Amino acid sequence: MRKLGLGILFSLIIAVLVAGVAFALPPDQLPSDQGTDQAKESSPIIAEDGRVVAPPQDMPFPQPAENQLKKIVFIRYAPKKPGAKPEGGRECGNGICEKGENWRKCPQDCLPPEPTPTPTPTPTPTPTQSDCYGFLSGARPHWNWVENFYYANGLGSVANWATQEWNGLTSATIFGSAISGSYTWGDYDQRNAISFGDYSDPNVIAVTAIWYLGGNIYEYDIMFDYDYYPNGQELFYDLETVTLHEFGHAAGLDDLYNSPCSQEVMYGYYMGPKTDFGNGDITGIHTLYSP
Repeated sequence: MRKLGLGILFSLIIAVLVAGVAFALPPDQLPSDQGTDQAKESSPIIAEDGRVVAPPQDMPFPQPAENQLKKIVFIRYAPKKPGAKPEGGRECGNGICEKGENWRKCPQDCLPPEPTPTPTPTPTPTPTQSDCYGFLSGARPHWNWVENFYYANGLGSVANWATQEWNGLTSATIFGSAISGSYTWGDYDQRNAISFGDYSDPNVIAVTAIWYLGGNIYEYDIMFDYDYYPNGQELFYDLETVTLHEFGHAAGLDDLYNSPCSQEVMYGYYMGPKTDFGNGDITGIHTLYSP
């Protein structure tokens, strides 16, 4: 009986020593049945307001492959540069309906053809200022988490200002922080890039590319053309107005082209400095981001 008791005690001591060695070994030296599976990707963080925030250390939120997303490019055309010669010798607004002009391209100089009498249609209601907003698609894609953006060539200050202006319109945080970094415009690389560059059309001030699917935006890139901002300097159009407009697209808002909406930041044509939001801008961003 005494031998049996000593045997049990000896077995318990051996078991404790084996367990201690197992816990002291690094995970990669543990037996396969005692190891732990490593997480394949970082988990999102739920913020206090219930919104999903990108994982720490500025890791991009896990995103689908590009071929699963829709891409849209917003192009901001410039008015004719001061002092530029009219194309082909033509000049709209000189009072002469010249060859190559018509009433659609240049209503100042050319008269429309005589209209064919038709029944008077029901007039379309003129949009009010609070109606002046639109979205990327019927699904109203927007940001459901917060991502930082990367700027190059000194664009950090103006980009940070513009994003804070949009963030300040709602209780939600739409845009994250500005981080210095150079990434290529138009590449789906899981980095929101803000940069200067050379767009193929010489009449373009800035372009914004957006990748989205359903109700989610996954990435945006904004580029300002060097023709209008050589070495980051303003030649014809103030950078603040253009930047504020482009980040409106990045938030999920569409261009506007109805003349009653000309006072909105999201009006599609450059009409001079405009850094104060209109009623439509505010209503649109509230529709996307306010509870």
